This record gives sequence, structure tokens and C-alpha cells, in this order.
Amino acid sequence: MGNRTDLKMGRRPRVILVVEDNPLVRLDAAQSLRDAGYDVHEAADSQQAISFLRSTSAVDLIFTDVNLGKGMNGVELALWALANTPRLKVLLTTGERLGPAIPTALGAILAKPYAVRELLRRVAHALGDLARPAVAPAAEARRGRGC
Repeated sequence: MGNRTDLKMGRRPRVILVVEDNPLVRLDAAQSLRDAGYDVHEAADSQQAISFLRSTSAVDLIFTDVNLGKGMNGVELALWALANTPRLKVLLTTGERLGPAIPTALGAILAKPYAVRELLRRVAHALGDLARPAVAPAAEARRGRGC
């Protein structure tokens, strides 16, 4: 079920934490997810992400880049988040070629650059939503641009 359907049925919107050290990529991904009806929070690094995750239990999915600059990388952050918030879903992204260092429990990685439509499809899949979320006009306009 898509996120907009959840809103119409009186359920809280799905909450996503976007963790990305590149501010333009983070802003574009976060806005695309907001346009699709998700409640989105942002973090520039693993420290900010951990602080946010410790302050709330309402996060449904963490969407994180593998390479985050300072502190933990995205894989370490994802493993920490899953250990501390077991019901949390994870979606990793990277523009780098990765070897077998990614634990299979973290699932498939969304390769950069990605189209907005693919981001929304993968988020819906990670959250277990059977139908793809509605793509808002603003998100649709960015779909060819990619993140």
C-alpha cells in the first residue's frame, strides 16, 4: 500500500531518515520522498543520524549513502541502527563499486545515480508496501534528473 493511501486511511505517514553527506543529493532525495507523501528527516553524517534515531522510535526506514565522510560509514550505521531498532528497514545507496563487504542482511544497494521513480519503488519495496507509492507531480518532474 502506498504512503498516500496510508494518509487517506488515517494512518501516520511512513517516516524516513535520509543520511547523505552531499547536501545537494540529500536535499533532492529528501524532497522527492516528501513529494511522495513520506515524513522525511535528514542527517549529514552518522553522528547526526544516531542522535536522531536515539531521540525517536518512529523511524520506519533509514536511507543512507555507504560513504559518509567522517565517522561511521553507511554500512556500519545500518548495522548499528538494526541492532538498536530491530523493526527498522534499511536502504543503502552508493556511487562506488562494492565488493562482498556488504552483509547480505542489508539487502540490495541502490546504485547512484538513480532516478526518482526507482528510489520511490525501492523505498516502497523496503517498507513492504505492495503497491508503488503515488508519484507527486513535483517528484515526477525530477524523475529524469536522478539523484
